[in-house]
Amino acid sequence: MDNVRIGRRQLLVGAAGATIGGVALLHGASLAGAATQPEPAPNALVHVSGNGNDGNNGLTAETALRSLQVAYAALPSGGGTISAAPGRYDVGNGLVLNRTKPVWISGTVRARKYVGRYSRFTDHPYPAGPAAVIFTSSHAASLVTTRQPAGRVDGYGFRFSNLVFEFSDPRTKTGIDANSVNMGEVDECLFWADVLSGPAAVDAVSVRVYTDNVHGDDASWWRIHDNVAAELSLCVLGNDSGARFNANQHVVRDNICIGRNHKLVRSRPAIRVVGGNRCVVRDNNVEAYHIGVQFQGCWMCVEDADGGEVVDVFVDLLGSNGCKISPIGISTPTNVLPGALLVRGDINTYGNVIVAASVYNGSQTRTYKTTGLSLAKPDNAVITSRS
Repeated sequence: MDNVRIGRRQLLVGAAGATIGGVALLHGASLAGAATQPEPAPNALVHVSGNGNDGNNGLTAETALRSLQVAYAALPSGGGTISAAPGRYDVGNGLVLNRTKPVWISGTVRARKYVGRYSRFTDHPYPAGPAAVIFTSSHAASLVTTRQPAGRVDGYGFRFSNLVFEFSDPRTKTGIDANSVNMGEVDECLFWADVLSGPAAVDAVSVRVYTDNVHGDDASWWRIHDNVAAELSLCVLGNDSGARFNANQHVVRDNICIGRNHKLVRSRPAIRVVGGNRCVVRDNNVEAYHIGVQFQGCWMCVEDADGGEVVDVFVDLLGSNGCKISPIGISTPTNVLPGALLVRGDINTYGNVIVAASVYNGSQTRTYKTTGLSLAKPDNAVITSRS
């Protein structure tokens, strides 16, 4: 075995085999000077349930744990999966994840069956059936956050699927707060702000991906798709303030964004990308926001086929260059919002290609007029289709 290199993956060759340094030995084999057999590594799949108990081992659905934080601690150092059965999971001051220990937390909700008025019923809050609901009773600023170790360390590979993130406190500003994490994914989750009985924060955001690492590392390559954000922003990708480090090749697609009211100018855009390079935002439904999609300081990004209604500025470009913008927009401007803009660009926005239809189709409440474009720089290329 001296000439055989064993990789990081543990080899399993039978319960009777001893283990040395994570390598299982055949029956009867031994190594001179072998150390005492170590404890077996924790399982890479841990179960939690609303009926679980933190005294259990979490290895099966029948022996599920109760707390997400305890379940995360039970995973090996290389990370793993938490299977979340229906239940309400109070994360207290926030579920804290080590960004060098990736995890996939997976629940059961079908976000696209969300109906807002039903979500206030305590007996059956989500019409898709019982769900894994993440909330805080301790006024956490973020429901989920990544811990930043000292030094230049980036995280990789976090995923959140089929979960409900419930915002019921005005002090809770973020659902998933991912600091210096690359290659993450958020899919088929429901982010719901209880603005009626809470009220939840008007300026809350479902997913925030950024880095404050002084070495200027990445927060790139996230996929955010097939989610529902109700009464709050879907995402802020990139550093919202301060130094702008890399925010590359994010993809935001096929989400449903339902704002509270387009008149709430303090609310965040439904989708905001800051300092993004080669990011793609497409096929999202955006309704009832002051600003729909916003690019700030972006380069070579794409916005395509996003539609929606009752939005004052559907695509907002701030200091962005070399982007291709082609929103559907549907009802921007309309009789209801005659001053609404399909695309807006400031004095530092230039060299972009904007594709927009030139006339309304069928009625004045479904209109795509070129008067809905406001671009300070004349060298943005505007292409309008014929009626």
